[in-house]
Amino acid sequence: MSITQTLDEFDQLLQRWDSEREPLDLEIQRIKQQLGTQSLDPDDLIRLTQEQATLSPQLELLKREEAALINLQQERQQKLAELREQRRQVFLLRQQQAKTISEALKDRVSVEVTYRSQRKEFSDMLISFFSGSGLDKNTLRQVAEKATDGIDLAEWVRQGEQVLCAKAGLTNARAQQMIRFLDPHRLYDLELLTPEDDVEVRLKVNDVWIPLEKLSAGQRATALLLILLTQHDRLLLIDQPEDDLDNRFIFDDVVPLLREQKGKRQIIVATHNPNIPVLGHAELIVALEVREGQSSPLIQGAIDNHNVQDIVRRVMEGGDEAFRRRAEKYGLNVGNGRA
Repeated sequence: MSITQTLDEFDQLLQRWDSEREPLDLEIQRIKQQLGTQSLDPDDLIRLTQEQATLSPQLELLKREEAALINLQQERQQKLAELREQRRQVFLLRQQQAKTISEALKDRVSVEVTYRSQRKEFSDMLISFFSGSGLDKNTLRQVAEKATDGIDLAEWVRQGEQVLCAKAGLTNARAQQMIRFLDPHRLYDLELLTPEDDVEVRLKVNDVWIPLEKLSAGQRATALLLILLTQHDRLLLIDQPEDDLDNRFIFDDVVPLLREQKGKRQIIVATHNPNIPVLGHAELIVALEVREGQSSPLIQGAIDNHNVQDIVRRVMEGGDEAFRRRAEKYGLNVGNGRA
């Protein structure tokens, strides 16, 4: 059962409890008033005994529902604890993946994950959540820095004004304001709010590590493409990487990774840059031509196929340069269009 389903059942049971208890409370109050204003005679005793017999089943029902309510509260607390643990496990997985990426791309790309550190986004959540409460944004930003998550804040509220003031750094007036706003249903919703983990990606540019948000569009594409190339167990489809990346980056970074990974995963690249298929040791090159708005294969084959090499030289700008680089790297003879 999910925490949302548990919350719905809890709400329904609470509503039944309130509606069924109200007439019983009224009846008990009436009996108390009668006992306090007049002496009890035998007829009253008989009547009250009959009323007690009538109310006993309702009282038993209320006791059972109260027990069910307590059980649901305990189950909800358990699921909240499980939710926290699952969030921690997600962080550990992200942290491990960040470490793997950083090790694979050392001296080029760095990825770091910080547990629940997106405090600005969390404060925005609280500002939206407390809309209409009268609490100002600065107060809620302060609370967002103090509380680990919504579960913490809800617990402080339940413990009362003094605890809320001490833990959240609120004045008595602000604490009272928050407590008045948070009815039981809002408290349950508050418990589901949490800051997300922060993921920082940095690219090394001219020996300086620069965060992703401060990089140019081409540099961001560089960092993200390198990260994608480390995901060995997934199909990778790349559409014209040369649109955002300079030729040096393709030659120095992309091509070596393509060569290293081509036996471990399927990689499909649509490109006009000859360095990618030639230096990347493409297993299959499909040259396409467009006729009447539709593309169709002109020729296909491995890079060692001479006809394929001729197409690469003729169609791709810089094809001769790519083959020259390949020859220099592997000591091959590329004279007369042969590699």
